[in-house]
Amino acid sequence: MKDTDSTKPSDQHLLYLDPWLTATGVALVKACAEISAALPAPQITPGRKPRADATQRRKVCLQSLVANLVALLLSPEPHGALAVPLSAEKRSRYDCTNYSSKLLSGVLRGLQKADMVTLLPGKAKRRRTYVVPTTRFTGLVARHGISLQDVGRLHGGETVLLRSKNLDDTSVTLLEYSDSTETIAMRREMETLNEAINAADVRLGGKPVPPTHLVRMFQGDFQHHGRLYRGFWQSLPKRNRHLLSINGEAVADLDFSAMFLQLAYQREGAAMPCGDPYAIPGLSGCRGAVKKLISSLLARHGGALRLPQGIKEQLPKGWTMKRFEQAAGHKHPAIAGLFGKGLSLEFMFTESCILVAVLLGLGARGIVGLPMHDGLMVAVSHKGTAIDMMQKVSFEMLGRALPVAEKTIS
Repeated sequence: MKDTDSTKPSDQHLLYLDPWLTATGVALVKACAEISAALPAPQITPGRKPRADATQRRKVCLQSLVANLVALLLSPEPHGALAVPLSAEKRSRYDCTNYSSKLLSGVLRGLQKADMVTLLPGKAKRRRTYVVPTTRFTGLVARHGISLQDVGRLHGGETVLLRSKNLDDTSVTLLEYSDSTETIAMRREMETLNEAINAADVRLGGKPVPPTHLVRMFQGDFQHHGRLYRGFWQSLPKRNRHLLSINGEAVADLDFSAMFLQLAYQREGAAMPCGDPYAIPGLSGCRGAVKKLISSLLARHGGALRLPQGIKEQLPKGWTMKRFEQAAGHKHPAIAGLFGKGLSLEFMFTESCILVAVLLGLGARGIVGLPMHDGLMVAVSHKGTAIDMMQKVSFEMLGRALPVAEKTIS
């Protein structure tokens, strides 16, 4: 792919291609037909007619690409580019079979020649191309009156993901696995949650949002991690959460208080002490850093050697990881024996099981929840019901009802 611009968007501003997105609204379908007519005809053997199945796959591919570009362009969240994988790799359960990477690459080059997109090479070893819509594309979207409500989603796409056990693997290597009764049940649960969210009127700043496709991510096996990902609201800055609405209502932001500490005390059969569990003498005003450091102690394997990157600057002078571990042990002697045991993925699994059960329980009552990692957001009129459900489910799964706090949305 030709590098037509030296400016590359950062990873946090990318929208990753969802091959199951498609054009469903009349305006977007018409725009896709207009774009298709502007693309160079695919090369075929002279004297032969285009195969009907090849023509259909090309149409599906084009509609998917255009739908993704519309999602990028009209999303309430800003995105600098669409990240598209074009390398030809062995097919797995995570891949879309509607079209191939070769066809995707050809359609992208056609869009580039038609001055609909600009293509930029992605970062080294990421094997993705960055796609940016041009002014011609944005003008076409405006002329047809296209909105995000014209973007739909085809059925499909794996929702139960298993990644490698290597915690240092930053490339997120997904593993193949054989289905079991457990994975089939989890997939059905995720389909139920996605259907409920997409059937609700979820908006950001009063504007529609693209279709949601939540996934559950496991690490190494299906008893570790399991948190839910790919909800746009999960990466939404706290200062912007007041812009969220569900069925026309503002949201309440609820979470389980000190979830990992609660699970650690529950594991040891001990009761959490009263007061702020993150109030450590000498670290007044450093609550955010303390939370991260305690999570680090529960996550790491072996003794604490050094402060995590970026934390030292948040602490008073003289604090080291060893000093913090000793202070945390004095604050929480009942669970100090769990430090360095690498329990975070187990705690995440328990946390995710509780959260999924809460979301399904609310869904059975017609209430939509937007999951975070240790909590959820619901329409304000359902806040009380959601808190009751969170405590009910945690009691059923752990033998104790975990405390729930409401975060301030300003």
